[in-house]
Amino acid sequence: MPATERLYLGTGLHIQEELHLGRYRFASSRIETGTMVLDAACGSGYGSAILAQHARHVVGVDVSADALAHARAHYQVPNIEFIQADLSRPLALPDRSCDAVVSFETIEHVRDQHAMLAEFHRVLAPGGTLIVSSPDRDIISGKAHEVNEFHVAELSKPEFVDLIGRHFQIVELYGQMRYELSTWKTAARQLARQGPFGLRRRVRSWRLGALIDGVLAPSHRLLEAVSPTSPGEHWWLIAVATKR
Repeated sequence: MPATERLYLGTGLHIQEELHLGRYRFASSRIETGTMVLDAACGSGYGSAILAQHARHVVGVDVSADALAHARAHYQVPNIEFIQADLSRPLALPDRSCDAVVSFETIEHVRDQHAMLAEFHRVLAPGGTLIVSSPDRDIISGKAHEVNEFHVAELSKPEFVDLIGRHFQIVELYGQMRYELSTWKTAARQLARQGPFGLRRRVRSWRLGALIDGVLAPSHRLLEAVSPTSPGEHWWLIAVATKR
């Protein structure tokens, strides 16, 4: 995963941090005390630290040496182990060695998604839990009219549900940050009042962040239960699944 797609706390927009932290706090609430957890694509390590509050042991895996150096410098505690590994290849973990696998903001960066999920299935103990997220392509690329150059295989909601369901039993599905056109129109109007970028004046980064947070604050912290068959309404999807 490219370094520009990793979150380092304190360096991005508040809303971006809250979205990421919200997912990990949700995952932590679903993990039983005393379990072994794999944080697949742990990035800078903040999520592994959240999971370690309940888990017996957390293995944080990421391909980036720089991200792992940051993780070890800021989040290393006795029950976290950070390992450099590529999720497109087999992991150096025994079969059925993990009680839970958490993987956020990962699947859209992987070309062979089936191979990665098969590896998650291998390392999970029988009845183990997978908690995985994906942006909804129809929302984040369709309505936003932006293409993320770092996303190699974005999924629509039906595709995400089908993909996870081929390897695991989905028990719950959640959406995060509901897309509401009126909300984004409000944000656009407020941004327009600041003047065109690069012409009259630029919006200071702190001002832009505060403006976006102010408009979207009511929705971006929430995870809402959704039906697998309902139309996509959220920017991000989170599946809770079990190993068959």
